[in-house]
Amino acid sequence: NRVEAGAERREANGLPGVFADNRVTEDGRYVYRYDRYGNLVEKGERVPAGAIRSGDERTHHYRYDRHHRLVSYRCTEGYGSRSITESRYVYDATGRRVCKKVWRRERYATGRCHDYTALPETPEVTWYGWSGDRLVTAQTERSRIQTVYEGGGFTPLVR
Repeated sequence: NRVEAGAERREANGLPGVFADNRVTEDGRYVYRYDRYGNLVEKGERVPAGAIRSGDERTHHYRYDRHHRLVSYRCTEGYGSRSITESRYVYDATGRRVCKKVWRRERYATGRCHDYTALPETPEVTWYGWSGDRLVTAQTERSRIQTVYEGGGFTPLVR
């Protein structure tokens, strides 16, 4: 059972059997794109050949800084690529994420269709607190999660 040089091997389900640089480029539901460093930059809903797009397919966009840390995320929907979720991430000097800001549209029904409100001016904010390399606090306007770890380790004892 030989495969011609340069031919892409396919498994029985029609998906690639070997992935370049260990990167999945598509699966049964999504198509994935990566930057030259291997960071996922886009994840879009897979539309089978010959299928008609419904206009509510979602695409996820990811941006990274020069240290390959995620700095923003945006989820768009439909033909106009309207943002339905946007988020930004902030890191400290040692590279630990210290803040996440999320703007999210609310979905509402209008008869048989649906639509979204405008992106809010004020984001949902989550602050993160660290003790060395251990995440010990995640706090929002409404909640605070404290984590206590096993002495000298990374196994959570109480959350």
